[in-house]
Parts: sequence; C-alpha cells; structure tokens
Amino acid sequence: MSHDLPQEILTDILSRLPVKFLCRFKCVSRSWKTLISSPYLAKTHLNRTKTLKTSLVKFSSRPTISSP
Repeated sequence: MSHDLPQEILTDILSRLPVKFLCRFKCVSRSWKTLISSPYLAKTHLNRTKTLKTSLVKFSSRPTISSP
C-alpha cells in the first residue's frame, strides 16, 4: 500500500502506547505484527516508559504546601 506511514514514525507512535494495546494491534497486519514483535520497538518502549516513570517520580516528590 502506497499510503503507509514510514516505519520510524509508526515505531514512535506505537512506542507511546500501553502494552495492552500493542498486543491487540498485532492483528492489524503482518507488518504491524513484525514491528510490534521486534526487539527495537521493545527497547524503545522500555526506554520511553523508564523516562516517563522517572519524570513522574520527580514530579510527585515535590514538597507539598499545606494550608494552616
């Protein structure tokens, strides 16, 4: 199909989704199944998740101001 997204863009989009959705999207097509099963997407997804969790921890560890 000539209207497919470039693999780099698709990988970036898919790496932002929860794993639950990625498992469902394996049924979309053979190329999606191959991409979702690839070690590169797994590594990209893991790195993005680690970065997000680190950011959330930094955000949630701010001191809270209590009102008197």
